[in-house]
Amino acid sequence: MFKSCRALKTVQDCIKSDLPTIGNSIDQYNDLKTEAFIKLWLVDLNDCVNLKRPLNEGQMDFIAMQIIDKHRNMRLSDIYFIFLTAKSGGYGELYERLSPDKVLLWFQEYWNDRMKIAADLSRDEHAQSKESGSKDGNINRLILQRVGNASTAFKNLKDKS
Repeated sequence: MFKSCRALKTVQDCIKSDLPTIGNSIDQYNDLKTEAFIKLWLVDLNDCVNLKRPLNEGQMDFIAMQIIDKHRNMRLSDIYFIFLTAKSGGYGELYERLSPDKVLLWFQEYWNDRMKIAADLSRDEHAQSKESGSKDGNINRLILQRVGNASTAFKNLKDKS
């Protein structure tokens, strides 16, 4: 799975990812394994960013439960991307401490951005589909017009004979 996560460079990549959602992960494995998976990312974040006041175990438990409860439709690729962004400073300075409210805010901000991007992608796909359909419609009209012209010409020939 982490190999496919490494290919994630944008939110669009996460949206198009075939990794399961948190809800699917719970259905496939169970909530304890899914929670443990999220906690692994939190431990990795704690280790990576060199904090004076890292998250403690109780805070990690709380964050993992909140993510599961509030973001069941989020893909595991989204979670990976959020933590990758945080580790690279994408959510701003950590000021040597992490807290549940800060981490959960990242998830909410990401989800809001993701929904906007998903809406834009959907609108673009619809416009392309509509444009493609109008091209097909133009071709179909041209074919019908020519068939109609041929049919009229054939009828005229038949009438003359």
